[in-house]
Amino acid sequence: MRFAVTVAALVLLTISGCGFHLRGNMDIPMRYQQLRLNANPNSDFTKALIDQLQANDIRIVEQAPINVTITDDDVEVRTVSYSSRSKSAEKEIVRRVEFLVEDRQNKELIVPRSEIQARRAYLYDDTKVAAMQEQEALIREELAFDLATRLMLKLQKH
Repeated sequence: MRFAVTVAALVLLTISGCGFHLRGNMDIPMRYQQLRLNANPNSDFTKALIDQLQANDIRIVEQAPINVTITDDDVEVRTVSYSSRSKSAEKEIVRRVEFLVEDRQNKELIVPRSEIQARRAYLYDDTKVAAMQEQEALIREELAFDLATRLMLKLQKH
């Protein structure tokens, strides 16, 4: 028991000493305390963004003074390289999101129409189709989370 406590204390000291902190909480300006979100509710990006907003104590309400609109959410999967058998050996997923942020009270754009994108490449094995589909789904979720974080950083700057 004493050994486990000592190990846990050493791990905590090491983590705190290297500057590690959990992702998620950001210093978002007060004007974003409540906002309206216009986005596809079925999109995994929208779900990731809502999670990020809620983690930062931002409420999504219909009559909020700030409006965040997701104007485009596009995913493209393409082959990056081929094997000697002319089959896909490596694929890349590119996720692109366009958005704008406007102040509904003052009728002005806070963040003009902007685009953020993220991409990931992965090795593709056509003999393991189910595993490749699962891997692609995980990468899509990671890209959605990364882009939601980038959008939150844009809010933090404006």
